[in-house]
Amino acid sequence: ALCRRVLDTGEPYHVVDELSVIRRAPDAPAERAWFTWSLIPIRLPGDQGWGLFNPGWETTERKRAETALRESEERQAFLLTFSDALRAAPDARSVEARAVSMLAEHLHLDRCWISEVFEDRGSSTVGPESRRPDLPPMSGEFRLSDYGETMRQLSTTLMQVEDAAEDSRFPSSEQARLAALHLRALLVVPLRRGARHV
Repeated sequence: ALCRRVLDTGEPYHVVDELSVIRRAPDAPAERAWFTWSLIPIRLPGDQGWGLFNPGWETTERKRAETALRESEERQAFLLTFSDALRAAPDARSVEARAVSMLAEHLHLDRCWISEVFEDRGSSTVGPESRRPDLPPMSGEFRLSDYGETMRQLSTTLMQVEDAAEDSRFPSSEQARLAALHLRALLVVPLRRGARHV
């Protein structure tokens, strides 16, 4: 239909940075790629009528570079706004509340919270917390002894969990605890206050 329209109207058709999913070899994985291309009507030799010239070229690398630059600029703008907001907070609790709220909004998180660990008394606190309205709250104080080793490591170790329900580091009992809180994908970043984990 598109080719016929170009031939019937005589008007070229141009597409800039069209997204496609391609395989670069029969056994290669599918990947996203961008292309710019045109359909241009041309008169064929003699009395053969009209044909179409279809030039095209890949623009994936330029698109990726533009995306990386835009994301870097957006990240720097957010960090500037973030640091200004935290400096303006009147006290430590306000700093924490603004931090989790702004991070949750900027990163489109279902839940974001701060957990403070008190190893000397065997407990940890959760809060402040920013969460999707339909999710159950997590804020409160918890005994470390109620949780397995992996769950305790979440408070003190950098950990990326793509799907807790499928992660072999969590026994079934811990997976059930996380499922009850609607936690599947997690990114845990430890903070320290002096010699103590926060």
